Amino acid sequence: MKRATLTADAKRELQEIWVLIALDNEPAADRIIDRLYDAFSKLAEYPNFGPAESDLGPLVRSWPVSRYMVYYRPIDGGVEILHIYDGARDIPSLFR
Repeated sequence: MKRATLTADAKRELQEIWVLIALDNEPAADRIIDRLYDAFSKLAEYPNFGPAESDLGPLVRSWPVSRYMVYYRPIDGGVEILHIYDGARDIPSLFR
C-alpha cells in the first residue's frame, strides 16, 4: 500500500488549519482535516493526479481540497506532502 508522508511544515499547517476553523466550528475543522487526509491517500495511490507546478520546485504537484491547495511530490512508495495552503495566498512567494 502506498502512503503519504507529511513534512514538518505540512503537519504544522494542518494544525493551524484545524485551530483556525475550530475557533468557530470544531466539527467543521474535523471534517476538513478528514477531507485532506482522504486526498493524501488518493494522491499516494495516484501521484501524478495533480498538475505539475515546476515553477515551485522540481517534481512539485498540486491538488485542491475545498479552499486549500495541497502541494506534494511523488516519492518511492507514495507521495511527500510538502505544504497545505489556503488557495487565496500568494503561493509562489511561500515557496521562496
